[in-house]
Amino acid sequence: MPHCLVDSSTECDTFLVDLDGNGRDEVIIDDHTQLIVMTADATGTWRRVGHLVGPGECSQVKQALRAGKFEAEAPQWSDLKVGDARLEVLSPLAIGDCP
Repeated sequence: MPHCLVDSSTECDTFLVDLDGNGRDEVIIDDHTQLIVMTADATGTWRRVGHLVGPGECSQVKQALRAGKFEAEAPQWSDLKVGDARLEVLSPLAIGDCP
């Protein structure tokens, strides 16, 4: 759970964007250590589904998020399903330097 949701003395930035294409926005919470993705189920219960990987701590990225300069984009590479396992292509840029 993001610290700012359990400690009122801590602040977070939040952003709304439909990341799964279902017509309902997910919430991205920047708790200043990571970009956490949360979604609501059919009953309205919110749960954490993961976090965004990439140069999210870069000042240029933070400024663009705060200015609303973002959009959902389909991944360049599809996942590979092997039996019951799903393997994901993780670009070196996802954990690289600031753009």
